[in-house]
Amino acid sequence: MKTNIAVIFAFVSFGALAAPLDFRIVPYKGPSLDRAAYLAITEMSAGPWLFYDNVPEEAPENTARGERWRVVVVPPSEEGSTDIVLEKITIGPEGCCLRLQGRWQLNATQDMAQFRIVEWRSPTEFVFALGNERFSISGLNTKTPTVTPHEH
Repeated sequence: MKTNIAVIFAFVSFGALAAPLDFRIVPYKGPSLDRAAYLAITEMSAGPWLFYDNVPEEAPENTARGERWRVVVVPPSEEGSTDIVLEKITIGPEGCCLRLQGRWQLNATQDMAQFRIVEWRSPTEFVFALGNERFSISGLNTKTPTVTPHEH
């Protein structure tokens, strides 16, 4: 799945119009996330499983039976930016064969150092905070996920 979207919006903060934020979900091109990198992760959260209804019983062993998304917060690199990585994980029959199917990165015009995951609302939607503002990302399993302001 290739995802490359831009969602631009303005929001009101403390009664004054804030600068527009530009969020982009792009293929991950950051440093390799090997075992050593995972030890440095500051936050990780996985959503609930989304099991596929249309997989025939006689499907080959390597056929995915479901997926889950997780969000990985990678601490600042030499450039000084925090990476927010979205990962799609699939599962095979009877819980076997977990596979990393892809990585995307959430970019914003605002510093992501204050990023924190608030809650998963479904297997393909979660709420996150940047400072005092909250946002929702939905449609992770589509070609055009969306980022919108989230009411507290």
